Amino acid sequence: MWSTFLLWLRDNQIGDLTGVVGLVLSLFGFAATLIGVSRSKTAAERAEQAARSTRESIRHFETVVDFSGVIAMLEDIKRGHRQEQWPQLLDRYAAIRKVLVTLKATNVDLSAEQQSVIQLALTNISAIECDVEAGLKDPENLRSAQFNQIVSQDIDRLLTVLVQIKSAQSGERL
Repeated sequence: MWSTFLLWLRDNQIGDLTGVVGLVLSLFGFAATLIGVSRSKTAAERAEQAARSTRESIRHFETVVDFSGVIAMLEDIKRGHRQEQWPQLLDRYAAIRKVLVTLKATNVDLSAEQQSVIQLALTNISAIECDVEAGLKDPENLRSAQFNQIVSQDIDRLLTVLVQIKSAQSGERL
């Protein structure tokens, strides 16, 4: 029976037909594989873009939190000036300088103007810290109102940068 079947296939040239059909199916399978690989590559690229976007959003969020923290610390420093808590303020000056240096160093996408606002606040806090350190011997000579005026100006400038960063994240224009 098997030999009859094989003889029938040979006489009717079915072997040639199955070879052609096999070749067509192989080509179709190969094309389907290439399409699948292309789709996988596209999906991987989209996943990479989503991960990049997520990292960017997290970085913006951290920047907003850091700027908000700096502004809150500066407000706290103003209260300390009013209450003449000079020895305790020295630690706060050091803490805020660290945050400002970190903000300046880690936010390379800030404009030159925004970077200069951070640098000015850093310079002002350092100068106030030196004045307070030197004035601890005679606290009556420390000028809390003048210090607070400088700190208030820094707060205003830093708040402007914070608003710019928030609006850039949300796509708004000022």
